[in-house]
Amino acid sequence: MATLQTIRNRGGLLVSIVIGLALIAFIVGDALNSGSRIFNSQRNQIGEIAGEGVSIIDFQNRVSKNEEMIKAMNNVSSLNEEQQTMLRENTWQQMIMEQLMQREYDEIGIDVSGDELYDALLGENMSPALRQLFTNPNTGETDYAAGRERISRSRLTKSADKMDGATLIIV
Repeated sequence: MATLQTIRNRGGLLVSIVIGLALIAFIVGDALNSGSRIFNSQRNQIGEIAGEGVSIIDFQNRVSKNEEMIKAMNNVSSLNEEQQTMLRENTWQQMIMEQLMQREYDEIGIDVSGDELYDALLGENMSPALRQLFTNPNTGETDYAAGRERISRSRLTKSADKMDGATLIIV
């Protein structure tokens, strides 16, 4: 009987403690699961390559660039779902290879000079993918002037992106 009387007397305090704990648990749970930067630094990462996180935004930008290149090379306006899936997988593999190869290049001291890069872009050793982009469909010959113009225009529009030769993939 005395126990029931004690519960009745302190019931308000007990209910207040339970409600307080529930509120605290709700707030902490929300902070852990929401977009809080303190607890959620990895939420915007799609994966990790060689110990470095890859953000969703970087990956999506690369997918978009690769998609535009494929559409330009194949002269199509859109890709179907299967092609989109393959494109995402190939882009991820491309990012893995770049990261791993860049580490190896840095370790052994391999670098690409400006002349070598120019030769790969517009010289005698032009990439077949670029050659296809700059080939005149009427004559079948590579139009180096159009290539220079397009690359020059691209450099001007993307100077804010601070593109460098390390991000260029020659297929």
